[in-house]
Amino acid sequence: MVSSAFFIIRDVKKNSKFLHLPVLNFSEGKNANKQNYTYKYTSRFKNTKNETTSVNNNPVQTSKLPALTSAQYLAFTGGYSLDLASTIKNLDKLAQKKSNVYPPQIREWAGIILEEGNKAKETLIDIHKKFYESLKDCFTLEEAKKKFPEFKDVIPSSGVKFQDGSFLDDAANGRLEYFDTEEDLSLQLLKLYWGEGFSINDLRRYSGGKDISYAMKKLNIPLAEPTYGKILKLSDPEYNERLTREMTAKRMEALDRKAQEATGEPVYIKRGPLSAEHKKHISEGLQRYYENNPEAIYHLSERQKNFYRENPDRAAIFSRVTSKAWYVFGADRIKAALSAFMKKHGINTFDVSKLETPLAVTKEESSAIKNFWAANEWARKAFSKNMTYAWKKVKEEQSVVYQIRVAPKGFIAKMLGWAKQNGIELGEEDFIGRFDPNNQKNNYINREISKYTRKYVDCIGSQSTIMANSFFLALLNINREISKMDLSKVDNETKNLCKLIQKTIKASLFEDMDLPFEKNQFKVLDANEVQAVYGTLRNRCLEVFNPKMANMFEKHMDKAYDYVSKNYKTSMPIRMNPYGMDI
Repeated sequence: MVSSAFFIIRDVKKNSKFLHLPVLNFSEGKNANKQNYTYKYTSRFKNTKNETTSVNNNPVQTSKLPALTSAQYLAFTGGYSLDLASTIKNLDKLAQKKSNVYPPQIREWAGIILEEGNKAKETLIDIHKKFYESLKDCFTLEEAKKKFPEFKDVIPSSGVKFQDGSFLDDAANGRLEYFDTEEDLSLQLLKLYWGEGFSINDLRRYSGGKDISYAMKKLNIPLAEPTYGKILKLSDPEYNERLTREMTAKRMEALDRKAQEATGEPVYIKRGPLSAEHKKHISEGLQRYYENNPEAIYHLSERQKNFYRENPDRAAIFSRVTSKAWYVFGADRIKAALSAFMKKHGINTFDVSKLETPLAVTKEESSAIKNFWAANEWARKAFSKNMTYAWKKVKEEQSVVYQIRVAPKGFIAKMLGWAKQNGIELGEEDFIGRFDPNNQKNNYINREISKYTRKYVDCIGSQSTIMANSFFLALLNINREISKMDLSKVDNETKNLCKLIQKTIKASLFEDMDLPFEKNQFKVLDANEVQAVYGTLRNRCLEVFNPKMANMFEKHMDKAYDYVSKNYKTSMPIRMNPYGMDI
């Protein structure tokens, strides 16, 4: 017997990682026997904000502030405003008379913090800012409305008429350096007033002295209850410093945006750390631009390159889009024309495979590709359509979650029969797992199944051996099917996947990677080891959004189990052909 060997699955593609779900434990107890696989060679197969204000001297009256008693005033000043419990106690008293004291859910949030002991010594402003924190990641007014229904009646600044020389007029025409013309003014005010808790009066110093309260009313932006607004400010000992810091940052961002626009950047790439929402916004903005301007893909600015270098997850999406675009029908004609163009202009070493990885294209090649698009409008238009299609497909993939079956159908049927006899409640759905290629944290498998599987295997003789043989045979036949495929007719991603599968199977099941199958020896593996190879490779197919290849794995798993369970006899291992078997 060949000595047992424990193997580690290594991805043959550099720097890539396998994501895989836990596998079932088919071993009989702790000391399951390794399986010795024998074969007989037969044949070879193919290789492979409120206040009184005035506008144009016409006073606009807003609701008056309620007069505070001396007790109330003292309660909300000094140290009391910095004590959350005292703040909430006094606001609750006021709320008995005025139902609109608290913004939606703020009281509930504060209550939870107080119930937990407020170990972090949070104040009202801390809770307020946490609640409205996601406002800063909104890029449209509609996004803000979806997250916060209290803003449902807010009007976009583009939908209102305004007087010349007003705050609205100055903001819309770029005369206020602290406000960005590219972002809806209503959204900006929501972020400053509600998101940051800055008062209308304090924001006025950044509006050129122009009236902001009138703009808030015009835009239907709701105002905080006056007392709440005052307490909110008093609860922030760093209010003035924070206001200065935030508005300075906002000004610098507006200036940076203008500078980027002046250099031709199609999407503003904010400096410094980016939230997941910002990364997605930038990525999708660039993709839309590339759809209409395919020549820009191979002429990336340094800012764009740095964005992709610093955000490999977005770079991977970008790469997937370009890769798909080059395997859409008609792309071969563009490739051929581009290749001929390159040779004609003295770039004889250009490899068309580089088109799938724009970040790898040299400056010389980038310049030549730009000239090619200019000289071949038909190619530019065709590739633009390809990019639109590819981006649509990749966007669909971002929400894909696959269902995976964790055992052969035949095995599941037998185990369900056993479970029924033993009063164990199990159904087919218990054997279905969830695999999310976009977020491994969403992966799921019913872990109770492994416990019951082990009990079943211990009760039914030879099941561990049968499972080991089944997965082993399934992998051999998967390799066999791939060997028969014409890989020249599949996309590059699928081609690379097939090569990876074949290489991993040989490294995992055979003793020597360099020897041909007929001169090689099988490794001795138990059920869990060989199942791990199968599960890793099947999930790899789903990682690259190739459910067709993953379905091939399940097909061969089912067929192999049916064959082995029918033909297996105790102490007589299944004799296997290293090139697979007709079953």
